[in-house]
Amino acid sequence: MSESLNAAQSELQVMEFFAAALQDKVLLNQLMEAMGVKDNAAIIAMAAEHGYNFSQESLHQGLTKVFHLTIP
Repeated sequence: MSESLNAAQSELQVMEFFAAALQDKVLLNQLMEAMGVKDNAAIIAMAAEHGYNFSQESLHQGLTKVFHLTIP
């Protein structure tokens, strides 16, 4: 139970990070650049600089959820 709760919290952190990036033009540009070259390490580092903490697996799962929420 605890492991699934931690995974859910990490995925939520991913979604919150993306929401924060939408509010910050500089961060959004950096994020889009890193996503363009699929630099997950850079995305995770950017997130950490802004107080978010998640793994590459959580990033993948969170991105999947973000895309499912935004693309009909």
